[in-house]
Amino acid sequence: MKWLRTGDAQSSVVTGLARIGRVIGSAALIMIAGSRGVASPFDVTPKTMDAGVVVAALIDAMLVRSIPVPATTSRRLDNTKRGPPTSLDRVLP
Repeated sequence: MKWLRTGDAQSSVVTGLARIGRVIGSAALIMIAGSRGVASPFDVTPKTMDAGVVVAALIDAMLVRSIPVPATTSRRLDNTKRGPPTSLDRVLP
């Protein structure tokens, strides 16, 4: 919504990330808590899979969704015009 009002990609991405940050963190914590319940004290295989899920959830929440996705989104919104490519625009009615 802010992008439509202001046209400023950077502040729009920062505002969106600030609003959705708690949801991303909560989803990661839910995944970690759910995978912890699967781990068995007797078998090593579920513990290994649990550790993999925990690491993947942390990497996804902290690195992927917090740094490159907003940066890429901000850059793409600044550098591109809104609309279809010209070749597709000629074909579509």
